[in-house]
Amino acid sequence: MMTAAIIAGGGLGKRMKIPGGKQFFRVGGKPMMLYAILPFERSNLINEIILVVPFDKVELCKEEIVKKYSLKKIKIVVGGGERRQDSVFIALNSVSENMELVLIHDGVRPLIGRPLVEKVIEGARQYDGVVPALKIIPTVKETDKDGYVIKTLVRENLVEVQTPQAFRYEILKKAYKYAMEENISITDDSAAVEMVGGRVKIVEGDYRNQKVTFPEDLEWLKVCMGLD
Repeated sequence: MMTAAIIAGGGLGKRMKIPGGKQFFRVGGKPMMLYAILPFERSNLINEIILVVPFDKVELCKEEIVKKYSLKKIKIVVGGGERRQDSVFIALNSVSENMELVLIHDGVRPLIGRPLVEKVIEGARQYDGVVPALKIIPTVKETDKDGYVIKTLVRENLVEVQTPQAFRYEILKKAYKYAMEENISITDDSAAVEMVGGRVKIVEGDYRNQKVTFPEDLEWLKVCMGLD
């Protein structure tokens, strides 16, 4: 099945306080976002890639990532919107019409491996959508607005979702169109698909596939990559 990948790197990374954006922060001498792109570039199951970056970083991305590292599957680099869902919606409008599946991956999850990419593709061939996830290990409690515990949640039924998330292209377009028209905020792509009745299947994620969010995450990333 013809498959596109959207790498979402349109955020400003305010919590990291890195000038220029954390997706362009150099790890091992290369932009962090490059590591998130390469497994898709190298997979025979991916036909095209759309990159989303802040508007003022589009030309930088073309020169410092696409051209410099000779990436062949990049169809286009687009400027993102205010929210992640705005950025993904913009990218969806750039996906070729003959694509049957679409994967969406965070540009700041640099330790993604090709096996996980291909696992979610295989799953999306059978279901409306597939999301990699990890079982929740700590005890999780629900509280009220004043900080009092309401109840302890059954962690056996809870998972922490990751990306890449993979979907049938038609249902994903329908889901995002609905969310945008109704001005509904979504925290991940599968939430939109769930709202239009799509059934999303969970597959086992990868503990290394963490999102770089806070400054201390950079130290963890360097350790995982064997860097000083």
